[in-house]
Amino acid sequence: MSDRQLTLEDALKLAVEHHKSGQIQEAEKLYRAILQSFPKHADANHNLGVIASQVGKVELGLPYLKLALETNPQNFVYWLSYAEGLLVSGKPKETLEILSQGKKQGLSGTKYDYLINKAREDIRAMENPLFLALSLWKKGEAEPAIHWLYDFVGKHPNDSQALSQLGEFLRHLDGRWEESVKILERAIKIRKDSAITFLSYGTVLRQLGRKKEAIVAFRRALAINPKLYEAANDLAGLLFEDDNVEEAIRLYEKVCTLIPNIAVFYMNLATALAKADRLAEAEATAQKAYRLDTDGSSGASMGCVRKVL
Repeated sequence: MSDRQLTLEDALKLAVEHHKSGQIQEAEKLYRAILQSFPKHADANHNLGVIASQVGKVELGLPYLKLALETNPQNFVYWLSYAEGLLVSGKPKETLEILSQGKKQGLSGTKYDYLINKAREDIRAMENPLFLALSLWKKGEAEPAIHWLYDFVGKHPNDSQALSQLGEFLRHLDGRWEESVKILERAIKIRKDSAITFLSYGTVLRQLGRKKEAIVAFRRALAINPKLYEAANDLAGLLFEDDNVEEAIRLYEKVCTLIPNIAVFYMNLATALAKADRLAEAEATAQKAYRLDTDGSSGASMGCVRKVL
């Protein structure tokens, strides 16, 4: 037994050396030779599973990684390798389950954090086909996000959600507002009950100076979702510009009710009240905006308050 064990140790050591030096085929032969005599040898199973991943055959390596983990659950490397294999194989839910089990055993660290966050991202991506585009946009990669969405709507031309999101992205880019309008109009033709799409549509029409059409779009958004405060606020702004002050006041009041304690919304309301010569209400509202503006982000300074009054 002593001689046999020595042979095993030498074989494993040589296999690892081959593996580290990139001699994958030689390493694989030695790992498999070890497993012929010791089918549950943890290191040989684990390393054979790693080789499978390295050569792009992740699925084939999973049984070896799993057996290594089952044989020696005290080795955290085995937990991480199996979890990574599951993740690369497109099994994020199973990945989370394994990582959760590993955490109970004390598993932690940078790679653990990376894998669990990536698994959660992949699950969200599976649940929301547009998640990748949203993620790219959030990272500041506007063109890749738009390119991805154009590719997606090319394959799914009747996906109103994708069209709506593409139109929303485009309206943030100078020189692409007309493009945004056309995309959003396509989305509206497919789905006429999306308040968010009408909100984006109204916003880009306003950017283009097409006020009357923007007002219609914002009204439509509010008709679909009366609690969509962004549409109420933007519609109020357009009506205020057209001297339809009383309706603007009602909408600004609605916004302040829907989203209380936001200084900028109270400043909008105070400005409209002042224009309507409802000065006592305007003063009280402006003072409230000033009290709420603790960090100065809304511009509700005392000077601004006095200007409103």
